[in-house]
Amino acid sequence: MASTPAGPHPLPRSLVPLPDESLPGFILRLSHRLDQAPGRLMRLAGLTNTANPSNSAPVRHLLMLQPGPLETFTRLTRLTPEEAQGLTLRQFTGRDPAVTEALKRPGGNQYASLMIPPWLLLTSSRYCPRCLAGDSTDIQNCHGGPWRLHWRLAAVFACLEHGVLLEHLCPACHKPPFSNHGWGSRRLLLSAVGAAALHPARCRNGVLAAKNTQPCGGHLDTVTARPLTRELASLQAKILRLMAPGTEPTAAAAISDMQVMAAIVAGTWPRAAVHAPFDIPLGLESLLDRRDTIKTDVRWDTPPLDAEPTAALLAMAGALLGQPRAIFQQNLDHLLSAAVPHPGST
Repeated sequence: MASTPAGPHPLPRSLVPLPDESLPGFILRLSHRLDQAPGRLMRLAGLTNTANPSNSAPVRHLLMLQPGPLETFTRLTRLTPEEAQGLTLRQFTGRDPAVTEALKRPGGNQYASLMIPPWLLLTSSRYCPRCLAGDSTDIQNCHGGPWRLHWRLAAVFACLEHGVLLEHLCPACHKPPFSNHGWGSRRLLLSAVGAAALHPARCRNGVLAAKNTQPCGGHLDTVTARPLTRELASLQAKILRLMAPGTEPTAAAAISDMQVMAAIVAGTWPRAAVHAPFDIPLGLESLLDRRDTIKTDVRWDTPPLDAEPTAALLAMAGALLGQPRAIFQQNLDHLLSAAVPHPGST
């Protein structure tokens, strides 16, 4: 007699992942459909530490699903392994430098320290309100649209489908979504995992209410999105083409060059302002001015959470990199002279 496979029985109902949907977004939609707390679903799916009564799952699952959790997750949700891994950032390995760097250590070892590269948003997410509102199909009217994987890549600052800049703050608590505010310092895949009735498009950051931490509940799908300019749309389309499947290995190097140059632009501000291909947003100027007072070694290579100043940095970086080699070298030397102290200076 054949033995029964170990692990949970498949769910009576599941969902088909939406295009570009992320693992936490899929869990939120599925738990909302089943009227179950996301924490219970993650525990059944093998994503939580069984010794942890909080049913919280580590954010490293967003990078990739290890063989054990992958098998349990696919059995429970009726997804194929390819569909399940497609919910993780693993698919961007070799295409986005930040994902490739992150997977060098924590991707294959659950006990490794999670080192988050500056251009990867693992502990928060940008978002397009119109995407979260859904596409008017019955399933998305009920459970919302996708929390997209691309929104976790800091080089992605716009939604080309709706022609808007991505947002980065909840309008109610004014904190980035998925940032675990109010729930402790652990890096979690999801917050407020016991809140079963909370719609996937509402904020799960913790806020203090009557001496208890409660989910914020802010509506992220009703935020008025900022329109995207033609120049930024063109820049975003170029970056997305470089990240597309099947691109040459040099495409990832091109993205890396843009990110390094963006750090140089930020670190030598305001010298690089003359290379801006369009008007610099006021938010970038005030942000870079404030960074002079920040005492941290990573202040220049960490992009802003706000999509608009990030786009401006990448635009200046792209404009510099697109110059003829001799002119670029002259401008680069000029910029770096502002960042590197001259011999004998104090």
